[in-house]
Amino acid sequence: MFMNAGMKMEKPRWDRYSAYVLSKLSGAGFSLFVFFAMFVLTKLDMYTYSEQFANAAYWKVFFGYGIACSVIIDLITIKLRRLKVLLRILLHAIAGNLFFLGMEVSMSSLLFGMFGSFFALFFFWGTYAFPFKRGRKFAPYLFSLVIPSVLLLIANIDFTTKSNWVEKRTANTYTAAFDYFHGKHEIPIHVNRGDKITLSIHIRNKNGGGYGFHIKDERGNHVGMEPDGDNSVKLHAQKSEIYDVTVTGAKLQGGFTLAWRIDSRP
Repeated sequence: MFMNAGMKMEKPRWDRYSAYVLSKLSGAGFSLFVFFAMFVLTKLDMYTYSEQFANAAYWKVFFGYGIACSVIIDLITIKLRRLKVLLRILLHAIAGNLFFLGMEVSMSSLLFGMFGSFFALFFFWGTYAFPFKRGRKFAPYLFSLVIPSVLLLIANIDFTTKSNWVEKRTANTYTAAFDYFHGKHEIPIHVNRGDKITLSIHIRNKNGGGYGFHIKDERGNHVGMEPDGDNSVKLHAQKSEIYDVTVTGAKLQGGFTLAWRIDSRP
């Protein structure tokens, strides 16, 4: 059987599906990369890179909300013949703006809306920038798979730097002294459901470096804390598990002492 010269051979269904999926992944990966390039990569700090790349909220926005909105927009405009691309651009910009719809109307909410639209347009451009074609072995996978994989790899490496770290732990305290600390250090504390935990931390800051601390449960979720005096916080355990008290330092010299008290439920 011969084909007319003017006829185009239709792509196999699997090629069409894979090309569509890769285009959405490319849009998400490209817009996420632009976001990191503008707000994270300028810091030139591998520990900061790792912590920011590991923030699940960014991945949920670009790969979750972004892809879902883009697919819905395609379904809305699939039957259009004229102005399809222009309408898709407009709807992507609107979707980026709507992400911040729940904020109170103010100048900052308008700026955040413009911010969302800005990155939504990068998402849209990314879906067309690297089309899937036979013979193109690398370009279609650059932002859809390669760069996101590299970002996730960095996110799973701990780039914390410590120098002359000396530590001592007792039943209710943890003390560390060091010449240099840049990154994080986790101190596990076992709690039972219903326990009231009171924590206090004292930082010996010799050079004006930055510091902080937070608490995460076994699933990696941040645990809310309430102030309890000038230098203490308290929280109530919702289930029996191990809490990680994470102390962070930013080019800090000196040391810290963390103390805690656990009041069991009667």
